[in-house]
Amino acid sequence: MVKRIFGDIKTAEQIVLTDGKLPQKLLMVLAGKNKSHIKILSETMFGLPLDAKKGQILAFAKDIKALEKKHKGFAKQVEEVIRGLQGKVRESFEISEKDIVEALALSGFKVKKDEPLVAPPEKAKKTEKTVERVKLTSKRLTSAHLAKMAGPNDLFLRQVGGYFSGLPLTIEDGRIVANDDQVEHFTDKDVGFRLRLTSVMSALEGIVLKGGELSDENIDQAVTRAIESHNIILEGVATMSRSGHQIDKKDVFPDDLKDNHLFEPRVTVETCSADETYVPVETLTFTKEGRAIQSVLMSYNRAHVERIQEKTGGVLISVDKTKMIFRGAPEQTSVARSYVVALANMLSEKGFRKKDVVAHALSVVLEEVDESTLPTKIENGKKTNSAVAAKSRLSEYAKFFAKLPILMSGGRTDNQKHYISLLTDNKYPLVLTQGPAGTGKTFLFLQRAMRALCDHYTGAPSANFKKLILSYPIVNVGGKKTGFLPGGVYEKSKPKFRTYYDHLAHILAPVGEDGFVDEKAGNASLDYLLAEEIIKIEMLEDMMGKSYREAMVVLDEAQNAPPEQITSFLTRAETTSRVFVFGDMEQCYLGSKQATAGAERFEVPQNVSIDETGMVSIKKNGRKMPLGFHRDVGAFVMDKAGLQYFRAYNGFAEAVVMYSVSPLVACVMLGHEDIQRSPLAHDVLSIRRGLRVVGDEVTGQSPRGRGCCDVAKILAKRPSAKEGRFGTVIPIHKAG
Repeated sequence: MVKRIFGDIKTAEQIVLTDGKLPQKLLMVLAGKNKSHIKILSETMFGLPLDAKKGQILAFAKDIKALEKKHKGFAKQVEEVIRGLQGKVRESFEISEKDIVEALALSGFKVKKDEPLVAPPEKAKKTEKTVERVKLTSKRLTSAHLAKMAGPNDLFLRQVGGYFSGLPLTIEDGRIVANDDQVEHFTDKDVGFRLRLTSVMSALEGIVLKGGELSDENIDQAVTRAIESHNIILEGVATMSRSGHQIDKKDVFPDDLKDNHLFEPRVTVETCSADETYVPVETLTFTKEGRAIQSVLMSYNRAHVERIQEKTGGVLISVDKTKMIFRGAPEQTSVARSYVVALANMLSEKGFRKKDVVAHALSVVLEEVDESTLPTKIENGKKTNSAVAAKSRLSEYAKFFAKLPILMSGGRTDNQKHYISLLTDNKYPLVLTQGPAGTGKTFLFLQRAMRALCDHYTGAPSANFKKLILSYPIVNVGGKKTGFLPGGVYEKSKPKFRTYYDHLAHILAPVGEDGFVDEKAGNASLDYLLAEEIIKIEMLEDMMGKSYREAMVVLDEAQNAPPEQITSFLTRAETTSRVFVFGDMEQCYLGSKQATAGAERFEVPQNVSIDETGMVSIKKNGRKMPLGFHRDVGAFVMDKAGLQYFRAYNGFAEAVVMYSVSPLVACVMLGHEDIQRSPLAHDVLSIRRGLRVVGDEVTGQSPRGRGCCDVAKILAKRPSAKEGRFGTVIPIHKAG
């Protein structure tokens, strides 16, 4: 047994009791002040002489061998005690006399009952009036908050105290407090004791103030983070994880630190692949010139740093001399570091130092407010406020919109009137509109969008939309991709976004004395709105990762966008914005509709049905609305029970079929009867639809047959708003 644990003791003069080497600071904690812990261990283990040096606890082999003869199993007991205490130190970076006594007792050693422990509660009560208290929480906690932090029967207080050598925690005068003498006693042994304790209590207080509940899990997380933060502060950059595994360190050189006078160009990144519990860390180093900015960032009780921590999902940020240390998930620590760098650059450039101005600058960095509201750089002792310039711009916009003529027209058909009512009803964050060319999908929307912008900038109540975001899938007729185009976004998009520009120029054009609209003036107004970014062009392919606030975001010709792009587009808007998607199922240029093998298959919602002619309809708010022939919508699978699955031919078809069931989504189906262009457009589309073959893609009980082949009958039976489309409606699948 002795040989297995300690090696060949016959030839070893002095043997190692610890499992590997400990850092010198941890060895000092294990040995105790003036080696007090070593003395307790030695006295209890039958006088075994022990020594602590070079990161190890040592004993003489001859002493181990002699005591093993007298006390069978002695060597194993020694192993359990020393390695147990070593693990305790590595885990919590502290150890008490109570821990020593408990480890000895658990290993079978007889411990004297008068062994030194924490002062009993009776003594504390006797001196309660004279003992000073350490206040661990703020005055912001109410009695309800304190009850949450204490837990049932003070369970949480006792649990937290257990992490800190059994320190008793109580509630006095609306705060959680601890005995100052006891805190000082433990701090003398461990310089980071008080720091870790206050850090844990601050974290738990934050959880309760935000309406959260304490649990074993978040208490353990708070303690773990405090320990890890303390490790970084003591060691600078850690070299070993809590479990004793080596930490991998490497230097990276981010682009935002290149030639930055406030920071050194490198960031030290720590990871530990061997320890799954180790939380990665990034270390940012300030230059001598940047230290003044560092003090500003950490001022006001770390208020600015705590905002960054909350924004990045709780990344732990600490400071060690000239270093700022970020601990958390790699993607979160990188974002937190970028926020700090951006804020430091802004503070240095603008000369900001006051708390409220720094907080405002941080709001700009976190993209919570617009940069135009910031004060300008301090120069010659005087500060000019760019908020004045922003106010001047708003005044300029108000004058512009007050004089701006906006062509408004009402709906000519019942469908168009219903469409206009949904465009102006802000309770629907998303409006999906299907209809052939010429039904006013885009034109009617742009009229209402320009009216909404005008209302906002002229001060109308409850008019909250500041911007109009225009997007469009870049696909040519036949599905061919557009090649290289010169210029910026505006120049590249101008040919494809022509439909937007033409409509807007017409809507914004004043009417001359001759009765004709002056579209040249309308184009000038449009150019101004584009230059001021009140109207913005966004490429659909580049929208991932963006978000839009207080905006109307529109996608036209959506039938030419694949499902993944539509999904990305629909998730860009925040709660202050609305999204509008327009499409025409019959004019999809994505390529062969048969190539759907790789598309996702979805169950058909209960509000979707197909009649015997192959017309797909959806039911919304009690209205049954034809969407289009299934040949244009998707590949459907049917059985005797009805529609089962489908694969959409494009993103717009998928969106209408899938999302029409949501109460937040409004759906409008405009038909041939709503076309406002020349009769030729109506006849072209009617003849095309009447002569096409339907039903080819539905499997199972497939609705088959042809439309009416007599062109004269087709033109004679132009569908009206009151009449249905071709064929008798016989539901194959009952709509919900």
